Amino acid sequence: MHYYACPYCAPSPEAHLVGAVMEEVRCKYKNEKDCTKKHKCKKVMQCGKCKEVFNTPVGFLRSQKRKIKDG
Repeated sequence: MHYYACPYCAPSPEAHLVGAVMEEVRCKYKNEKDCTKKHKCKKVMQCGKCKEVFNTPVGFLRSQKRKIKDG
């Protein structure tokens, strides 16, 4: 199992990044019915603690990925 850690907050269970859809981001299609990727262009990661919003380039997600330690 893994999670994505917020780069701004101190490590804690509340400071995990979760997926969200940002409605304020403009879709590249003029008509939202034409968006074939189910609004993948609006998906972002948001911190549960500080509520900061991050884009999701592959390098960012790879650097913020953390393993959940069991026992």
